Amino acid sequence: MFSKEIAEIVGKTPKAVQKIFRRYDFPRLHNIHPPKREQRHDWQGGVKAVNGYNYARSPDHPNKSKHGGYVAEHRLVMEAHLGRYLTRKEVVDHIDGNRQNNSLENLRVFPSNAEHLRVTLAGKCPNWTEDGMKALDAARRKKRRSWLGQPR
Repeated sequence: MFSKEIAEIVGKTPKAVQKIFRRYDFPRLHNIHPPKREQRHDWQGGVKAVNGYNYARSPDHPNKSKHGGYVAEHRLVMEAHLGRYLTRKEVVDHIDGNRQNNSLENLRVFPSNAEHLRVTLAGKCPNWTEDGMKALDAARRKKRRSWLGQPR
């Protein structure tokens, strides 16, 4: 019998049945079948939010994450529009700055992060404090060492 079937008869969970088997040195049961993703109580349809961005589970995507095969939704929307996969260097920007707004009208693609920053930071000047300027100047003047341990 499977531990799931034993659990139904005894009125326990399959995990509790396995614990009892271990406690009393019964033969191990290697047949607990965890519920499929769709059957889990915390399943959210393969979508999760990280740092304000939505990520969709896409296990066959070439640029998926190592942890569960997730891809940013805004990248998936842009790939569907372009009809090709984006390269790792290409950046998808939210025009209005809202990371949750993944409508096609709110997205634009840049070939690199440098190009993205050139466009988005154009005309913006940082408001540096006097202490901040001194810290930057001190860091610039500080002697750095090369990888051989010799001063440059």
